[in-house]
Amino acid sequence: MNNVTLSALVIAASVVDLHAADNLQPLDANPGTERTALIGVLHSFDGSMRAGTTNESVLLDAEARGAGRCIVITEPSFLVDGVFDLDRLASHLDRVAPQDYDGYVMLDWESDNILNRLTDDADTIEYTTAVSALTNAILEARTLRPNAKWGYYSVPYVQYTFADASGDWIRWHEAPLHHRQHQMMLSTQATELLEAVDYYAPSIYDMWHSEDSPEIDTIGQQVFVREVVDHCVKHSRQIPVFPVVWHRVLSTSWHEDRGITLGNRNKLFGVPEWIEDQVAPALDVGADGIVWWGADLKMINNGYHLLIPWVSDELPYSGMTPLDMILARWMHVDYAEAMLRAVDP
Repeated sequence: MNNVTLSALVIAASVVDLHAADNLQPLDANPGTERTALIGVLHSFDGSMRAGTTNESVLLDAEARGAGRCIVITEPSFLVDGVFDLDRLASHLDRVAPQDYDGYVMLDWESDNILNRLTDDADTIEYTTAVSALTNAILEARTLRPNAKWGYYSVPYVQYTFADASGDWIRWHEAPLHHRQHQMMLSTQATELLEAVDYYAPSIYDMWHSEDSPEIDTIGQQVFVREVVDHCVKHSRQIPVFPVVWHRVLSTSWHEDRGITLGNRNKLFGVPEWIEDQVAPALDVGADGIVWWGADLKMINNGYHLLIPWVSDELPYSGMTPLDMILARWMHVDYAEAMLRAVDP
C-alpha cells in the first residue's frame, strides 16, 4: 500500500522549523479505550490464498496475548471497473469473515488517485466525487457486517512531500511548519467521510533506512509520525486512531527519480528501528494502537521475494515456498513480540 502521487506547494521560507514535533506532549490514548495491536490479514478474492502480514500460527499466538486482526480488503474484492460493487464485497466477506464478525475491516482503495483527491480544493468536482464515493461505499459495506469496525487504509490521508519554489522535491521535515500544518489540515477536511469511518488509519510508513540515510532517517520519519498522528488524535472525535506501519522501506520509482528516496525499496528494518521510527512515536502522541501491515507472504507466494535484492539477501531463502514461509514465520515472531511489548508494555 503506497502513497505515490503527491501535490506541490511553493515553499518560500528558507528556515525549517524542526522543533515543532519535539514540543508535542505525549497524550494518553482516547479516554475509555485500551491500546490495541492489530495485525493486517489479506486473502485473495476467492479466499484461497493467504497473503497478509504473517502466517496463522504467529497471528493466533499474538491474538492469545491480546492482539487483534484487521481484515484488509483490496480493490479486486470490492471494485468492478473502478466502481464500488456491494455484491462483490459480499462474496469476499462470506469467505473471510463470519456474519457476526465484530473485529476490524480495512478497505484499501487507492486507484485513480482517489486518496489524493481528498486533499484537493473542497469546491472541485474531483474532491466531491472522491468523498462521495468513499463515504457511500463504507456505509454500504457496513450493512454486510454491521458489528464490524470499518475504516480505510490511509484515511486521513496526508501527503508527505512538497515542491519548493524551484520545483525541486523535498521531504516532509524539510518544509516550513506552516506548510506541514496546511497539509495536515487538508487531511481532515473531508468531514462527511471521517464521520462515516469507525477508526482513523493514517499511513506512517518509513521511507528512509538508518543504514543508507542516517542523517535524515530519525529526524525525518519521527517528525512526520509525531505531527501527523498528533493531528489525527486531536481531530478524531474520540474514535480510535490506529496508524498503519510496515516493517520495510516505502519507495517507488517516482520517489527515487526525484531524489526523495534511495533505491532500497522493500528493505527490511531491524526491529529496534521499526519500533523507534514508526510504532513508538505514534503511541507517544496518543495513538490508540497500531495496525501492522506487510506483504511478505504475498511476495513468497508469488516468488518475487527472490527478485528483489534487498529481500532476497535478508534470509537464506531457497525458492521453495514451504521453507521460505517458515523463515518468514521465524522473522515475524520477533516483530509481533516487539509490537505487543510497545503497545502494551
